[in-house]
Amino acid sequence: MLDCAPNDMLQPSLASGRVQQADRGACLVAGPFGIVRAQRAAGCLLEPQAGDTVALFFAERGAWILSVLSRTADEGELALPAKTAIRARDICIGAESGLELQAPQVRLEGGLLVQAFESVRTFASKIFEKASLRFGLFGKSAEHVSGLKETKASRMRVSLDENLRVRSGSADVKARESMRIDGGHINIG
Repeated sequence: MLDCAPNDMLQPSLASGRVQQADRGACLVAGPFGIVRAQRAAGCLLEPQAGDTVALFFAERGAWILSVLSRTADEGELALPAKTAIRARDICIGAESGLELQAPQVRLEGGLLVQAFESVRTFASKIFEKASLRFGLFGKSAEHVSGLKETKASRMRVSLDENLRVRSGSADVKARESMRIDGGHINIG
């Protein structure tokens, strides 16, 4: 095994080979030049795997994998620097079966967020929301709270086209000033 370019390749040259063993950043690559240890070049974004055919660049200081030319496996991993930014006027990411984001913190920022899903499920231990205006339009809405639900507002208005039913084990309604009950027919008790 060679740790650098073969003697007949001391001049910068290109060749192809097959990855025999892959480790993060370095691989053993076999070809007509024998077996060499090659580093993944910074521009080779697809992490090489055993069995890949790769393009090699040989120089005096060693060998580098420039790119993965072909792969038999149907999965891969992009190897990017520790801090990477992707910038373009428009970016579209498409997946046939699923898209997964994993990070200790995920931040979305922009002028408008449009969500269009057939179904949305949210699982969280805590949810904090802050908005100057919140508006929703629903066909039906159901909410089940197992503990205490508390609403605090400077004013509250409930407007219904049809019936209002409030049922509880006990109820306590207090007003510091006036309370008005108005209806065509009022039953108490």
